[in-house]
Amino acid sequence: MNHRFNATHRSEDKTQVERLLGWVVKFQWWLLLILGVAGGVFYYRQPMPEPKGLQASIKRLTAEKQALEIQRDQMVNRVDWAKNDDAYLEIVARDRLNKQKEGEVIVRFKE
Repeated sequence: MNHRFNATHRSEDKTQVERLLGWVVKFQWWLLLILGVAGGVFYYRQPMPEPKGLQASIKRLTAEKQALEIQRDQMVNRVDWAKNDDAYLEIVARDRLNKQKEGEVIVRFKE
């Protein structure tokens, strides 16, 4: 009698384990299907277009960058001339600082 009870109990345990494994397998298949669809959507989706305001900002900033680069280059040239070119220093001293050589007379006209 004990033996029969154990045999039926074990068969019930097997069916419960089989049911549990069946649910796990079904869950895994659904999970695989959902992940596969999501992966396909992410792989084949179209890139979002840039907003028009962003494109205008990019153009404006690019133009500003180019203007600043030109200004920087001019400043670098002036520093280089000031370090290496005496004629440039003389021109700057005469024009901007109103300097003159000894014995020279400077005549300026107003427009």
